Amino acid sequence: MSHQMPLVCICIPTYNSAATLSYTLESLIAQTYTNFEILVVDNASIDGTVELARSFMSRDSRIKVLSYEENLGAEENFSRCIHRASGDYTCIFHSDDIYDATIIEKQVAYLEQHPAAGAVFSRAVYINKHGEPVGAAPMPREIRLGDGEREYTFADIYPLILRDMNFFVCPSAMARTTIYKQHVGHWDGGNFASSADLWVWLRILEKYTVGILPESLISYRVSQFQEGAQLRYLKTRRADFFQVTDYYNSLPWVVSLLTPKDCCHLAFLEAVDRYMRAVNALIQGKRHMARELTQGFLSPSLLRSAINLHSPTMFGTHRLRYWVYFVIFWFLSRTPGSSLFGNLLHYLRYRRRHA
Repeated sequence: MSHQMPLVCICIPTYNSAATLSYTLESLIAQTYTNFEILVVDNASIDGTVELARSFMSRDSRIKVLSYEENLGAEENFSRCIHRASGDYTCIFHSDDIYDATIIEKQVAYLEQHPAAGAVFSRAVYINKHGEPVGAAPMPREIRLGDGEREYTFADIYPLILRDMNFFVCPSAMARTTIYKQHVGHWDGGNFASSADLWVWLRILEKYTVGILPESLISYRVSQFQEGAQLRYLKTRRADFFQVTDYYNSLPWVVSLLTPKDCCHLAFLEAVDRYMRAVNALIQGKRHMARELTQGFLSPSLLRSAINLHSPTMFGTHRLRYWVYFVIFWFLSRTPGSSLFGNLLHYLRYRRRHA
């Protein structure tokens, strides 16, 4: 690292984050690296988030609060962070996560030592709403076995995305501020919705390499996703992830990088997505939709794909096992008792977990 410590801008987009923000700020104030500023960028909270953030300003002059009266949605608030960022490096951290005291120091060191890299990430452990560890965030085997010094290119990462979906830990990212401002520009929620973060990482990879540190330097809170999103609604629309792959697979230079196996991986992910949507449709009593989504589940080509791709996914489940799920669900969704089966699925998959 150079003798002059680079300035790091840590942006924290918030919305009704009063219950968790203090834990995040405490972990950042305790960083071993000291040359940073924290911008709390609030998206019209109504729960005391702004007041809590301002109380930290009196404790640490590096903290600033930017409060907006109009809620523009999560992705546009991330864009606000990009526009207001300054300094050499920028992080956009989440307001409910807890950061290891060395994350800024280690990420700055990586970017200083790898001038071709546009961004660096770390691994993570999951914590529940009580802050208790509940497992490690999954990461492809090829990256797990690395030493943390490697610089990954688009050609390295994109096939892994097509196989394992988005494995980047979004709120662990540190990027060069000029790249965020001049190359990325904004968080494109309009085109990529909740997967806009994946678009940002691939956008960076179009021109730069990235690093992924082997240590778990963030405690990533998952309870809001599990208990909030799943209990509020059960999605039946195609996952936003595929809006990103649709975009990149329409680019000739990306297509030239892909192998038949890469395309087969993506097709199987599409089948898994249709299966998950069909389950949710049946839970909601939408039997016709469930049957439509399972069309093709008995096709020989899908079985051949499952056999050819029988290695475990990043999440530990073999694809052949998924194919068995497909077949069982295809039959069950067409039985006279499918509504009763949907109620049972609802209990097993959601209500029992959160009782």
